Amino acid sequence: MRTWFLLAPCLLLLTGSVNAAQLYRWLDSDGNVQYTDLPPPSGATDIEQKRISTDIADDDGMSYAVREAVKNFPVTLFVTDCGNLCAKARALLTTRGVPFTEKNPEQHQADSVALKELIGSLEVPVLKVGNTVLKGYLEENWNDALDTAGYPKTSQLRPPHGGSSTSAASKGEMSIDPQVVAKNFPVTLYSYDCGELCNKAKTLLAGRRVPFSEENAQDPATQEKLQSLIGPDLVIPVITVGPDVMRGYDEALWNKALDTAGYPKLNPQPEPTTSASENK
Repeated sequence: MRTWFLLAPCLLLLTGSVNAAQLYRWLDSDGNVQYTDLPPPSGATDIEQKRISTDIADDDGMSYAVREAVKNFPVTLFVTDCGNLCAKARALLTTRGVPFTEKNPEQHQADSVALKELIGSLEVPVLKVGNTVLKGYLEENWNDALDTAGYPKTSQLRPPHGGSSTSAASKGEMSIDPQVVAKNFPVTLYSYDCGELCNKAKTLLAGRRVPFSEENAQDPATQEKLQSLIGPDLVIPVITVGPDVMRGYDEALWNKALDTAGYPKLNPQPEPTTSASENK
């Protein structure tokens, strides 16, 4: 089975037109994420279809550098529900815009066999970049392997046709889809009309285009939940980013948690937040 979609470089060099192609992302019967240029089989689930261009000069899917890296150094991530380390592993690949196949040795026997053949044990997370195998999550080593393979340091997905990649870059926009990140690292903001700090918290999340749910910290049921998270000393606002909990507004700390999760860093013109007086 072809895990990655195939392009026709010879035809590409001979034609100057933009040739549209389809990229399918889907889960196979073992729960593995697959990327193909052909429609998935009947048993596939969680199917996503994307339109891409095979023209290097006008590509609204993967950049040429990413496609070359994928072709020469495909990436496989072995993870389970191992907590923070596996979450950070996914976040690193997501932030850099690295296409990868995810395998779970706890859920699928084939993945368990493959991991044992690779490293002799079921230790996770494990990253395979081409023929390079890295056991355990070490951010510096993983980044070095991805750099050597030619993967960009940040997501190089290009804007849709009609958009300007130059203007997008100058505005600091990222190509990361926050909704995708939110599936692995949901964000909840606990606040109320607490004035400047709560307004700053909402402005930060809006500016980074972070989807979040907001809970009223004055509600008794919410206060009980907060006490289980941070103890009896309720310092508002409180934010949870996946498994991480931070109490009190600390811009640097909040941004670091959002960066680690893989959320876009900037949105040039965040929408004005509702003032505390308007919420009353």
